[in-house]
Amino acid sequence: MFELQQGQLEKLSQHSLGELLQGLAELNSRQGKTAEAEKYYGMIQSMLKGTDYAARAGEWMKTKEPLPQAQTSCISCHSN
Repeated sequence: MFELQQGQLEKLSQHSLGELLQGLAELNSRQGKTAEAEKYYGMIQSMLKGTDYAARAGEWMKTKEPLPQAQTSCISCHSN
């Protein structure tokens, strides 16, 4: 999915971009692929400054360990 949208990331809504990058970052983090996770969390921090996505990315950057499940759920439309 990322490869299909890579050239058009700036056209995605904040929510779509955040969920795409968060999902890729989290997947790589949980698989122990720290460098790949860091790439996506870094993109979140630079492209989504001041958002909840960036706050989550900042938390991950502190430990470079998978985030607690409560911090990986969808932000906004699917939240309780």
